[in-house]
Amino acid sequence: METSLENVELDVIIVGGGMSGIAAAQQLLQNGVNNILVLEAQDYLGGRIKTIDTEYGHIDLGAEWIHGQTGNPLYDIAVENRLVHNRNQSSYISPSSASIYDVHEFRTENGSLINRNIVCQVSKAMEDLYCESINSAPKECQQNTDIISEIEPFKFDKAISRNFMTKSFATHYSEGFDEYLESCENADYDIQKALYKWRLKWELGDNCCASLDDVAFPGRYIMYEGHGITDLKFGFGSVFDVLKKDIPKQKVALRKPVKVIKWKKRNICYVECFDGSVYKSKHVIVTVPIGYLKDHTTSMFCPSLPDEKVHAIQNVGFSTLVKVFLAWNKPFWCESYSGVQFVWTSDAKQEQLKTEISKQGTRTMLKVDGNPWYLDITGFERCTGRPNVLCGWLVGEGAELSTTLSDIDVSKVCTRLLQCFCGDEAIPEPDNIYRSQWQSNQFIGGGYSYVSTRTQDGDFEALCQSLPSNQNPRLLFAGEATSYNFYSTAHGAYETGIRAARTIITLKQESKETIINL
Repeated sequence: METSLENVELDVIIVGGGMSGIAAAQQLLQNGVNNILVLEAQDYLGGRIKTIDTEYGHIDLGAEWIHGQTGNPLYDIAVENRLVHNRNQSSYISPSSASIYDVHEFRTENGSLINRNIVCQVSKAMEDLYCESINSAPKECQQNTDIISEIEPFKFDKAISRNFMTKSFATHYSEGFDEYLESCENADYDIQKALYKWRLKWELGDNCCASLDDVAFPGRYIMYEGHGITDLKFGFGSVFDVLKKDIPKQKVALRKPVKVIKWKKRNICYVECFDGSVYKSKHVIVTVPIGYLKDHTTSMFCPSLPDEKVHAIQNVGFSTLVKVFLAWNKPFWCESYSGVQFVWTSDAKQEQLKTEISKQGTRTMLKVDGNPWYLDITGFERCTGRPNVLCGWLVGEGAELSTTLSDIDVSKVCTRLLQCFCGDEAIPEPDNIYRSQWQSNQFIGGGYSYVSTRTQDGDFEALCQSLPSNQNPRLLFAGEATSYNFYSTAHGAYETGIRAARTIITLKQESKETIINL
């Protein structure tokens, strides 16, 4: 089949079989554009959506939750196919960001439980800092869903001006929290400062960045109304499978990493893969992760991309986030337990732990500031529907360093931390460990995108610009990083795939081109 396709002029080649690529393929097929081919570099479809089945239940190594409900197309798909976890079931555990301050324990490295009133007080202070900044923005700069159109081609929302995003997350929170601390009682100062530092680590994970100094505040992200986090009974892969089943197998070629796209040869694009195969098409939709684009911008396109697009790609923030799933045949926690967050307060205890862990034979990986990698673990939480599993979050520089360690080393360190913070030396090592390793995946290179302080006016338009022009879209771009308001999410990737497909569909309808079925 692949050999014959090399001699066929396709209507559309889609580079990348993740959420964006499959959404584009589905949209094209549903509108009669059947002469298409999806080229996927890996041996599976899904990209950063990867759900694995284990003896402890499903594990989502990539996307795990649906963010927002009303208007979210993926939530609608999940509901229609009865994939949403019932919040009223006894096995339901409130996921991390939904009410983390209300349900999780916040403990110090000595096992001391921090008063929940203080935890909630700091949480409210941080949320107030964010909301006050948003509310103080000029009206023309505020996020306005009425003027946002992620689906319609060639429309870019400019509700938030680059001029308004003059601070980084780090600067904004530092200035505001210092003022807040001045109003606090001295007795709580150290604990509140420690909770503030924990929150900054949590923000590193939420933004998937190495440093909050690089994250523009407040960014452009908009949350759909409804629950911010929706759990899925069978993992995120179940939603992707609903879309994937509409794509005939002959329309997909796996293990086909693309070497170069020649996009200016007599109105035909030539796509050459590393295995030597070459395909030709009228249009190419590039949906590879922004991390891969950053590393291959100069080699992947012939002729080279325009300078403004190259700069826009390089200015997008993109880093890593590691999920660590620990599984026990017999849980050490009680049924009502939700999770524990690690709040570091003692330099002396940190040094003691560093010595202990080193004596275990575990490799000591230090960050630039001299602290060990495991200080960037924010904590562990229970997983909905998987009663024997805890999920930990590794953020920032520590996440990057951890990818060089073995499962055994990570498991031992996590166990020691749980023993210290839970105040229970009897906690056993887990029976199994599962980790996400997106940074070391050569076709992905990290977690998801964020708006960087390096972003310039016009970058988003340049990033999404079709080539050679929007009116003559031979080379199109999609993926979560090309979503103005829903970057970093699976639904952002989904909608940009549809956006690219509709651009081609509209062009064909306007030109009344005859579509030949393959």
